Amino acid sequence: MGHIEMMHLAERVTQNSDCADRKVGAIIALAEGGAISASNTAAWDDTNDNHAESKLIIMVELMRKSLEGATLYTTCRPCARCTAMLVGRGIKAIYYRDRQPEMGHLQQLVKDGVYLNSGWIAGQLPAPLEQVQQTWAKRWQEGV
Repeated sequence: MGHIEMMHLAERVTQNSDCADRKVGAIIALAEGGAISASNTAAWDDTNDNHAESKLIIMVELMRKSLEGATLYTTCRPCARCTAMLVGRGIKAIYYRDRQPEMGHLQQLVKDGVYLNSGWIAGQLPAPLEQVQQTWAKRWQEGV
């Protein structure tokens, strides 16, 4: 599957979220083949254990799979805590659709050699899902 299809799948995974504040869906495509998905859930404490990215890391570890060379697709940029969990795990790329400004913590991933690509454009107003999907389609029609 291409980037567009993977982002569409991540967007569909958001339907599984029970979080009232923000619904997030994420998919990790493993280099060895296969993909795993997760959505965020309502927070039960002040950790990020309810975040989709955190859940994916835990699931991959429980399955005794490797994140080396994997690609993460998520509907929201990883938070600072999830970013810290992702650093050093060998992930090659993270694609995210975001409606929040980047807060600097993602530079840890860049320094770790992770390719980042987001739907965020500074100053952009939140767009309906269809507009976001069209933006992704245009950006990746050549398989970037």
